Amino acid sequence: MGIYGMVTGKAGKSGFGSASTAEDVTHGIDANHLTAIITGGTSGIGLEAARVLAMRGAHVIIAARNTKAANESKEMIVQMNPNARVDFLQLDLSSTKSVRSFVHQFLALNLPLNILINNAGVMFCPFQLTEDGIESQFATNHIGHFLLTNLLLDKMKSTSKESRIEGRIVNLSSVAHTYTYSQGIKFDSINDPDGYSEKKAYGQSKLSNLLHSNALSRKLKEEGVNITVNSVHPGLVTTNLFRHSGLGMKVFKAMSFFLWKDITQGAATTCYVALNPNMKGVTGKYFADCNVTAPSKFGRRVLSPLDAELHSFLWAMSSLRLHGRYCSVFHTDSQELVNMVADPDSWPRFQSELAEFQELRTSFPDFTLTYCSRGKNEKADLLAKNARLHNSAFDYVSTSIPL
Repeated sequence: MGIYGMVTGKAGKSGFGSASTAEDVTHGIDANHLTAIITGGTSGIGLEAARVLAMRGAHVIIAARNTKAANESKEMIVQMNPNARVDFLQLDLSSTKSVRSFVHQFLALNLPLNILINNAGVMFCPFQLTEDGIESQFATNHIGHFLLTNLLLDKMKSTSKESRIEGRIVNLSSVAHTYTYSQGIKFDSINDPDGYSEKKAYGQSKLSNLLHSNALSRKLKEEGVNITVNSVHPGLVTTNLFRHSGLGMKVFKAMSFFLWKDITQGAATTCYVALNPNMKGVTGKYFADCNVTAPSKFGRRVLSPLDAELHSFLWAMSSLRLHGRYCSVFHTDSQELVNMVADPDSWPRFQSELAEFQELRTSFPDFTLTYCSRGKNEKADLLAKNARLHNSAFDYVSTSIPL
């Protein structure tokens, strides 16, 4: 759409533009037959999207950390629309344990799932690691949503097949995906505090959202699954995402006030992609101001098989809560090899979580795992022997590795 369209609000090919609101782009749509999950639906864009989808009749599940805020949001939506169907399930995207608990609770409700809006996020945070040992912006913005999407995918597939209604996954990326590290995503040093930039780390996580959308879109098309996956830039919107921003951002906002949207406009692109009938069959695209737009050179990359395997690595990271640490990732003949380094004493705890890795092997049969102890000793030798005999998750076990 460009700066002119942002400033003037002029409509693009879709008939909508930067001045359009979430109510505008969903006007006249009956969503009574749809169930949607919205992460971060307690404030800002997420809350407005939840309100508007509920207004159109959808059964909305708000997924959020703060129980009090979620209940207040639900009450507000119902007060405005007594017929609204809104429920809340707790979800902390920075915790893979919480993501799994959320999915377990949702599946227990035996509801269909037509729409998944991955909206929640954090921005410009100081460096810190989550309980899973992953840099917080990458963990919350990408890993959490990546895991959530994969765990809900079977439910979305069965819903679309049984209902014959197209499923839609909407990932909130950002124009910030253009401002990232020189290599795009620092796969080999995600958790390294050296060289950490709070703004580039945010851009990296938003680029990951976009690439995830593109890769999953192609995968589902190849499988013939009736689910679309798109990413959106909501625009410049003042929300609580800016709570970590400094003086520089305040100056920027003051100088660019004419580019900023209110909340009703900020949620428009999300609601357009999630609900508008003109979006039927459209997948693997990046949207801004309710129109398809070109992402950055990093976002335009066509993922090679090697790139796709990097996503399987991220999936492994989010599936296994290791009591050791990742050493490195290698690629040989298009196969991924992950070295996991742990103390032999951690084996009982580590072994208890390997069932999840067996699940992973079903989706990524070329994925190989090497377990390495910190030192060669009698306990490590026994560990290796037991692993070879009793755990088919390991393709190869080494009893020592230089650190």
